[in-house]
Amino acid sequence: RQITHADFALLAFKGIDEKTNTLYYTSSEVSPTDIELYSIKLDGSDKKLLSPIGTNDVAFSSNFKYYINDYSNANTPPFITLNNNEGKQIRVLENNQNLKDTLATYAISQKKFFTLKDSAGVTLNAWMIKPIAFDSTKKYPVLMYVYRGPGINTVNNQWEGHD
Repeated sequence: RQITHADFALLAFKGIDEKTNTLYYTSSEVSPTDIELYSIKLDGSDKKLLSPIGTNDVAFSSNFKYYINDYSNANTPPFITLNNNEGKQIRVLENNQNLKDTLATYAISQKKFFTLKDSAGVTLNAWMIKPIAFDSTKKYPVLMYVYRGPGINTVNNQWEGHD
């Protein structure tokens, strides 16, 4: 039977802890640009968000007591942690602090997400990076990604730089 009831994409089934009757999955419940980790009891109760908002790639231990989370967002390089099955961070495995410190020495515009409607009234996700000291009275060149087709999301709240 159906366990969750909502308008979102279930992205990956991560497993079931049969001892606690808990199912783990990733979905885009907050926004179609994000991937979060959730737990929920098999009867549909006690649903919990276990990860920060952004993109989370998780791998559970065989007994579902722990997972490693590779987290990033559009403006934050990967941050890898060991967590318990309640989402509590136990240890930072990689924080990319050197990269963050280096990036902080540069004037870099932040990626901003927004939605727009196409000619048919369909809401589309988009992102934009404006130049430093953007002046709305000036004209700027535009660089854009082209939509590559169904099932290929190019608007993701994840780090796209190299770490």
